[in-house]
Amino acid sequence: MVAEAGASEAFLDALPSGLDDEHALAAIAAIARHIGAMQGCSVISAFADVADVPPNAVLTALESLDPDAATPDVLGPSWEVLLASEDRRAQGAHFTPPHVADRVVALTMDAASLCGDRLAVTVWDPTAGGGAFLLAAARALEVRAIRSKSGGDAGDIRGQIVSNLYASDLDPIALRVCDAALEIWAGGRARPILAQGDALLDLPPAWPTSFSLIVGNPPFLGQLSSDTARSKTMLAALQDRFGDLARGYVDQAGLFIELGLRHLAHDGALGLILPQSILGAADAAGVRYSASTKARLTTLWVDDVGAFKAAVEVIAAVFVPHVTREASEVTTVLLGEAEVAAVQTPPARSWAPLLAAAQNIPLVPTPTGRTRLGDIALVTAGFRQHFYGIADAVIDDDNLDASERPGSMPRLMTSGSIDPLANRWGRSPVKFAGQHWNAPVVMIDNIADAAVREWFVQRMVPKLLLASQTPVLEVVVDPTGGLVPSVPVISIEPADASMLWHLAAAVSAPSTCALMLAEAAGTGLSASAIRVRAKAIGEMVLPPEASAWDRGAKAAERAHLAWMSNDEDGHSAALRELAVAMVAAYGCSDDLIDWWEARLPKRRDRSQK
Repeated sequence: MVAEAGASEAFLDALPSGLDDEHALAAIAAIARHIGAMQGCSVISAFADVADVPPNAVLTALESLDPDAATPDVLGPSWEVLLASEDRRAQGAHFTPPHVADRVVALTMDAASLCGDRLAVTVWDPTAGGGAFLLAAARALEVRAIRSKSGGDAGDIRGQIVSNLYASDLDPIALRVCDAALEIWAGGRARPILAQGDALLDLPPAWPTSFSLIVGNPPFLGQLSSDTARSKTMLAALQDRFGDLARGYVDQAGLFIELGLRHLAHDGALGLILPQSILGAADAAGVRYSASTKARLTTLWVDDVGAFKAAVEVIAAVFVPHVTREASEVTTVLLGEAEVAAVQTPPARSWAPLLAAAQNIPLVPTPTGRTRLGDIALVTAGFRQHFYGIADAVIDDDNLDASERPGSMPRLMTSGSIDPLANRWGRSPVKFAGQHWNAPVVMIDNIADAAVREWFVQRMVPKLLLASQTPVLEVVVDPTGGLVPSVPVISIEPADASMLWHLAAAVSAPSTCALMLAEAAGTGLSASAIRVRAKAIGEMVLPPEASAWDRGAKAAERAHLAWMSNDEDGHSAALRELAVAMVAAYGCSDDLIDWWEARLPKRRDRSQK
């Protein structure tokens, strides 16, 4: 029985946190012995060498432990509480709530076509942690065996199931926790097969080469943060085993898809908790392409309640091996407990449209036009050197009239100073390089790096500036070249400046917003934000219908002029006209208009942006 949520949370809240290794080990051993005794398992082999001298705070918590919460499932969360928070972040160790593990295991088992002895199903969790997934798999296999009348009595069934469970983990104490949890569940009749180490790099030679079910929650180790980035030694080892799949900034969790598919039985299934960014991140494209050659992505489950303590939005992906390549492959998309869509599996270039379906983002067809924005305009964005290279050349210019500003002092535009066809520079503070600015300008002549200085000079042309991490595509028009982009703002510079308003309308179109959201869903800072990439903007198709596009361009210019005149009602009306015109220009449904307008920044939001 899974622990009652309220009862287990009260116990976990009473535990001390951030203990040193010695006291943490004694604490988790005492908790395991206590729960084992209550479950009729008097000997916990995993902690046989640990003295029974837990901290007093742990003894006090155990005295108040509700019997309903005294189940093996409480061991993993207990170990997470006892760990120091910085250790959890560095290891990417966030244990899985039992109800989430049960859900993912059920979806994985439903996708598999398991054959043979129902009690001989081998299950492997390559990052087992406290054993949440293996406990969930054990429970599911027990139900399956009882329904099919396999095995002997309940104890024999549990013993046979646990003897076919395999657990890997880097953390030797977490592996002990997993061992103890499954031994308690089996009533002391069996223990899982364990391997301490990095499953990405090696497996014990005596282990099976393939498993019926592979499930787990691998550590999320994003490569843009110094405390989770791979070391040079680790990177070399991973590239030796996974080749180009380990290059770039792919989150290490993505490599477990490749690992699992390499060791999956032909009738089995792989189910992993993953960061949403794996679906659309450019650096994970190699992982997606490789997976698509080996397996079908049959199910995508989206966490709708924030079940994990980590500040990362998650999904679960379920794969089954290709037995015969189907002409049409469908992925079932679920949001929490509800099935929301059955979507044709998108190309490996991006699986983000599946997440878009769960988020009620309209799936619009790719436009039929042949001309792409990149064919008629340079689309570019700066990099780290362009951000840090101007830090000493930016000043606040709120007291200098525009007519007095030298041409070599363009205004610096951050994403925070851009609303849809509304330039907020000077109207509200923005943040740049860790400071707040009222009206930042760049003293071009003071940029020390000649290459960075030249890059900014090249941006001082008529253009569009496109913000990132926004609910809709937010663009401002710079007809004179007096604005320059701060990273990650994108600069769109047409060869023909007379196209500025047409391109502003095309980029701002509701259908473009929906396409970009679908393409990059899960890669933004929040579920509603679009992480805009210059390459994707360059590839966007321009409208095939010219007259409606002309109307959209005129509406874009009216919106710009209304904002400059402080006419917010006129600005809102012009944006509505733009949406109507561009839906017609792209041949889309009018339903897109209301959806797009609902995502626009509200006036009260603008004052806080």
